[in-house]
Amino acid sequence: MQSPKAVAIHSDGYLEIGKFFKTTPPPYNLGHIDEFNRLYQRIYPGLNGTEKRKAEDYVDYLIKHVEQPDWISRIYGVV
Repeated sequence: MQSPKAVAIHSDGYLEIGKFFKTTPPPYNLGHIDEFNRLYQRIYPGLNGTEKRKAEDYVDYLIKHVEQPDWISRIYGVV
């Protein structure tokens, strides 16, 4: 008898962005923003639609917790 295979609920990329926020507490400085940008640019294209919306919630969280409000424009995808 073959045992059932576990199916991942989220992609590795989505889990990676979650890990960033679990291991990097606010407030977020420019180094954190740069690290997030590299991660987000790399993983975002591979996320499914639901994960993309949830990842964008992480961006909103980052925006709300930056050390300096003028750094918000440096976050990838923020205009």
